[in-house]
Amino acid sequence: AVNITDKTTKPASTLHRAMGFGIQPIRPGDVQVHDEMMSFFQNEVTRIIVDETSMIRADLSDKFLNTLRTYAGLMYIRGQQDIDKMPQIIFLGDQLQIEAVTTNKNELDELKDLYGSHFFFDALMYKSLQFVELSLFKNYRTSDLEYLDTMFKFRDGSLTQEELVAFNKKYVIKSEEAYWDEVLPTPEQDYVTLCSTNAQVNNINDYW
Repeated sequence: AVNITDKTTKPASTLHRAMGFGIQPIRPGDVQVHDEMMSFFQNEVTRIIVDETSMIRADLSDKFLNTLRTYAGLMYIRGQQDIDKMPQIIFLGDQLQIEAVTTNKNELDELKDLYGSHFFFDALMYKSLQFVELSLFKNYRTSDLEYLDTMFKFRDGSLTQEELVAFNKKYVIKSEEAYWDEVLPTPEQDYVTLCSTNAQVNNINDYW
């Protein structure tokens, strides 16, 4: 999001904020379009990148795509945009990461009845638009092949107990002091630290 904002000067946003969606229940075919809410897309946007799609439910995916399609039609009717120049939509995500949130089993069952699953790619509009699906294989965060192999086994549930013990022995940090002394690289080295709260991020940034 930071890179996109820096390179395009167009601020990144959550999907709900960009589209003006509230938290009300969503049903297939729902559309929500008005000029003020869609100002996010009105400045010669040629490409919309939707990241972390594992967290986007099928019903939200449907509403997003339905709204964009309706908006495209309105802009074409008003003579404000050619129908063949509408933004390219790119979904990026790892479906074995964090799942889309359902508040209870009834909600999950309802989504499965409507779409077949709660994942974004089962949305009715996603299927009808016939997106081209591509797999990305290059890893930019580490060149440690043993670590990568273990991470893939975590992802697909094939990690054995022996491999888990070996992984914990080699990679799990025993204390906060060990983390600071042994794990964090020097400020001159590039690295990424994944945190679950803003407080953790701020503490690390303030430390350096």
